[in-house]
Amino acid sequence: MGPERHDLAPTGSDQPLTGGPGDGTYLVAVDDVRQQFAGCVRIWANARRARLSLVGVAHRYRRRGLARALLASALQPVHEHGIQEVMAEVDASNPAGLALVKSLGAVETGSSMVLRRRS
Repeated sequence: MGPERHDLAPTGSDQPLTGGPGDGTYLVAVDDVRQQFAGCVRIWANARRARLSLVGVAHRYRRRGLARALLASALQPVHEHGIQEVMAEVDASNPAGLALVKSLGAVETGSSMVLRRRS
């Protein structure tokens, strides 16, 4: 089981890191043995900024580090393009989601949190 990258392409100054305007980079994890969806992450980015818009892991695959692995894979090309911050919103009623982004270095900025790359 591992993440697969979909729709990743080089970026222009106003184009997202994916194929076209408004698209996102989706990484999907599939359990190869069971042939089942395990999880996914979606990040939208252009040359100046990025936004984490979805992290989801199927119940049976939670608490195994899959969300963290998906995020690491999705954030790598964002950082390679020189983007240092990724905007993210996590519902206050989602303690696992809050713990995950905070463990990655997210800081609250008003009612939002920003993932900043550690130097």
